[in-house]
Amino acid sequence: MISLLLPVYYFFIAANILLGLFLCWRSLVRGGPDFFLWFSLLNFFLVLSIFDPFLGNVQSHIYAVSYSLTDAILVESQAYVFVVLIFFVFCELFLWGDGGDNFSHVDSNLVVGKDKKFLFLIMALSFLIIYAVLLKIQKYGFSFFVGLDFVQRREQGFFFGFAFSYLLISMSGLVFVFYKNKNHFGLSYLIVIYFLSFFVVGGSRQPLVAVVLPFVFMFLFGFKNKFAAVVLVCCAFPLALEVLKFFLYLRNLSGFDQRIDAISSFFSIINSSDYSASEEGSLRFAYYYFVGAHDQYPLFQDFLYFKRMLFFWLPSSVDYFSIKPHDFEYEMFSAYMKGREGTMHPTMFGSFYADAGWLFLPWAALIAFLVGFGRKFLRGISGPRYFLVFSAFSFFFMMVARGAIYGPFVVLLFCLVTYFVLDNISNVKVRL
Repeated sequence: MISLLLPVYYFFIAANILLGLFLCWRSLVRGGPDFFLWFSLLNFFLVLSIFDPFLGNVQSHIYAVSYSLTDAILVESQAYVFVVLIFFVFCELFLWGDGGDNFSHVDSNLVVGKDKKFLFLIMALSFLIIYAVLLKIQKYGFSFFVGLDFVQRREQGFFFGFAFSYLLISMSGLVFVFYKNKNHFGLSYLIVIYFLSFFVVGGSRQPLVAVVLPFVFMFLFGFKNKFAAVVLVCCAFPLALEVLKFFLYLRNLSGFDQRIDAISSFFSIINSSDYSASEEGSLRFAYYYFVGAHDQYPLFQDFLYFKRMLFFWLPSSVDYFSIKPHDFEYEMFSAYMKGREGTMHPTMFGSFYADAGWLFLPWAALIAFLVGFGRKFLRGISGPRYFLVFSAFSFFFMMVARGAIYGPFVVLLFCLVTYFVLDNISNVKVRL
């Protein structure tokens, strides 16, 4: 029996996808790094949500809660998305400006003489990364690479984690700069640094993603019909990825009967824990759960996460009076993963809803301010500095789409401060 709420759900889904496409297209045309916010929301949430009314009971991870995904939960979730996106569309139409036109004329003359000292200082950050590895080799010997697994190697103290997150992300735009400037030595050096950090040391995937973002933007920006490019990539990509993934799943089944049974159970299989665990698209199921069960958790919808954002300038290590709220991402993780410890990123809408409920305006206003600030900031710079800042903002907005806001915001601030300091150092003229 078809629920009476099903047409309402698909009205909101259609409207939200159209609003997301509009924001994606406008940010692409106007050169805004917030393109990756809307791009990620479309690819890993909105388009995949088309099939959600048919899922029934949901358990997106073996350790996650199991719950019934009702049409009422789905309708409220998408209605919430609709209202938030309407707010951002208003900002796009009346408040946000362009993000600069540097992608319109990127050529091999990207780096001029005055930029070389600045780029050398940015490159020098990589020496800190090498130094961090040498310190661990001195302590553990070469068993550091063979005696510890990826997680153990990655969690080797503050300086080591700092080197393989903050520093790598702050340097990510250099890969694009050296590629366009045909600096083969610099490009090869950076590729070695990034790939060794991931495959050998076991660093996060995030710096690698940050490296790719300006290339993706340049590829889409080059289309004459940018709206068609956005529709093609943002709609076809997640569906094609899901279909290919399902075919791979079928291929790995041992018998023909099993494959027939799998095809007939398509919707339940794509939601099974062994099929979808840790996939980006499964983050939305935490959002749905919070919509239906938020009243079971007393710390939800109390603006703890937002208050923590306001105290970003206060390190927890010196917060002797406990002014700064603890990390709300741990509360969300504990709620969804049945008391286990970790950080939860339930998409941007999930973080908004869990922390503020329908009183989302402070959160939406904060993100809107950062979008407008990012575009305005980019309009005032050019050359290599532009692409370094563009990569940093792009990474931040992509992470916001996942629901991770505080940590990426601190990384963004670190990048901007680092660029400012090194830029001023590079402008100092030394007289002998």
